[in-house]
Amino acid sequence: MAVTDVAVIVILLEAEGFLPYYCDQRLNLGISLTSLTKIDHYAGDEATLALKANNIPDTFNLVFECLQTGCIIKYDIKTRDIDQEHLVIPKTGYAPTITILSAEFQRICRDLSQLLESVTIEASEEYIKFSSSSAIGSGSSTLCQNNDLTEHIALTFSLKYLFRYKVESGFVRFYLAPKIREEE
Repeated sequence: MAVTDVAVIVILLEAEGFLPYYCDQRLNLGISLTSLTKIDHYAGDEATLALKANNIPDTFNLVFECLQTGCIIKYDIKTRDIDQEHLVIPKTGYAPTITILSAEFQRICRDLSQLLESVTIEASEEYIKFSSSSAIGSGSSTLCQNNDLTEHIALTFSLKYLFRYKVESGFVRFYLAPKIREEE
């Protein structure tokens, strides 16, 4: 039995999250999230980040500066050539929209990923439940809160993708297909 995962991520970083901010035209960067997550540990609470790219970027530049120590770390990362036609996702209203603090979401996904590979996110008017089980164990985390959901939902996603993302200014939109199990 094969398992297929599909994920497209749209990240918007608002100008208000940066000081200073300059961008004279819209720019799409094909960034390898694997490469980015390998160096994101420098972006702690006490560090600033500068992201720089040319109009036709084949690389982009990340500069981390630790405010406490004055240490500056620079990276030039190659961009990926992406076919932008295939990445256009039409604006669609989704029935269930769940809002959760990014730090809380990341903590829950990180904790569950220690033993498990996927998570079922179940939501109703009263709660949001993250649960998973496998041959080695099971785990769950339930947040009791009032939501505007009119229907009960439960979908399973790969933790490999979910726990890596956090955002504090702007938004991250996940377009994730539920896990599909194909019979061989």
